[in-house]
Amino acid sequence: MATLKPMGTALRVLDAFRLLQRGVPVYIASAPEDECAFLLKGAWRDDDGRVHYDRSTIYLQRQTALEVARAFQQQCILALVPFEDAEGAVYLLKDTPLNRTLALRYAGGYTADGEYLFTACTAGVDLPVNIEGEAEVVYADVSFPAVQ
Repeated sequence: MATLKPMGTALRVLDAFRLLQRGVPVYIASAPEDECAFLLKGAWRDDDGRVHYDRSTIYLQRQTALEVARAFQQQCILALVPFEDAEGAVYLLKDTPLNRTLALRYAGGYTADGEYLFTACTAGVDLPVNIEGEAEVVYADVSFPAVQ
């Protein structure tokens, strides 16, 4: 008999960004796009330049994100831990085709909900100035903890 375990509350991108602004870490777990397991859409570029699309969700608990990612046979999660002197940054942008393209090209990926997207930049990476609309930023440690 299967046991159902809640996988978390569905946070939208703006909600997660506001939590980051308040100093609350967030963790993103993903599943393959064809699973349609989560509401958020994302994409990332691998080291060979290939773009991969997925579905993702945002968690406030690192361990929960790791468990969910493990269940979908993912290799890692995205961990965003805000603090003032961090070398990385998380940008909040309007979810538009141009901003998705720029996030992929310059930051290597994005998480989007149809209204907003955020993209995480590691140290030394900045978004170009030709984004559509305004951008907000939170400085954060950006890492990819392995699921193992």
